[in-house]
Amino acid sequence: MPTERLSMRRVREILRLIRDADMPARAVARQLGVAASTVRETVRRFEASGMEWPLPAALNDTALEIP
Repeated sequence: MPTERLSMRRVREILRLIRDADMPARAVARQLGVAASTVRETVRRFEASGMEWPLPAALNDTALEIP
C-alpha cells in the first residue's frame, strides 16, 4: 500500500519543529504522528534542495514542493 504524501503544511511544521524548536526527529515524529524516518527524510530533502530556513513568507506551497 503506497504511503500518503505529506501536505506542505505538514512539511513546514516538521521543519519548524526541527529548526526553530530544536526538537529531535523522534520527538517531532511522536508529536505529529508520523514515522521518525519520514521526519529525517523530509529534513534531508529540504537540505538537499538548497533552500534556506526560515522560508520566505511569500513562498507558496507549490514553490516548496521538494523533488
